[in-house]
Amino acid sequence: MNQEIEIEYKNIITLEEYDKMLNYYSKRENITSWQQSNYYFDTPDLQLKKENSALRLRTIENKKAEITLKTPYEDHLLENTINLDYNESREIVSAGQIDLPDAIERILKEMNIDSNRLKYQASMTTLRNEWHHSNCTIALDQSSYIDIKDYELEVEAPTDKIAQETFNRILEQFSIEKRETLNKIARAFQYMQQ
Repeated sequence: MNQEIEIEYKNIITLEEYDKMLNYYSKRENITSWQQSNYYFDTPDLQLKKENSALRLRTIENKKAEITLKTPYEDHLLENTINLDYNESREIVSAGQIDLPDAIERILKEMNIDSNRLKYQASMTTLRNEWHHSNCTIALDQSSYIDIKDYELEVEAPTDKIAQETFNRILEQFSIEKRETLNKIARAFQYMQQ
C-alpha cells in the first residue's frame, strides 16, 4: 500500500479560464492528458463522509485501476492507495459493492466502519491535463457527472508553502478569483442530488 499526504489547492474555474490556461500551458509545458473515472463508495448513512473521509475506486484510460481511502491528517488528507487489476475494478463497479484489500479494511475497522455496508454512491469522469513545474504537479481537470461539467485547477506539492505560492501565482497570472471549491467526491454527491 502506498501512503501519501495530499497537499493540494483547488479552484473551480470557468470554461473560458480553463481554455485560456490550457492553451497557454500547452505551448510551454509537457502536458500529459488522460481520462479517469472515479467511483465513490460509502455506507448508506454516509459514515465515511461524516468522518471527512472518502473511498474511491479509480480507473485510468480503461487500463489501470486503484482504490484509495482518504482520511484526515493534520490539515490535509492521507491517501492510502492500492493498485487493482482493471478487470477486477470493472466487476466491483458492476456489482456496486467492494471487497477491500486487507490494509484498507484494517483502517476502516479502526474508524469503526463496517466495510460490508459500503455501497457505490456516485461517480465522476475526468479529463485530466497534468504537468510538473517548480516542484509541483499542476492539473487542469474537466469533470463530468451525467450532464453536468465543471472545470478545476489543482496544484499539488510536497509542502503547503510551495503549493500555496504556486497556486496563488497562477490565479494572479490569469486574473482568476479564488472560489470556494469542494473536492470531487463532494461535488459528485452534490450533483447527484440535483
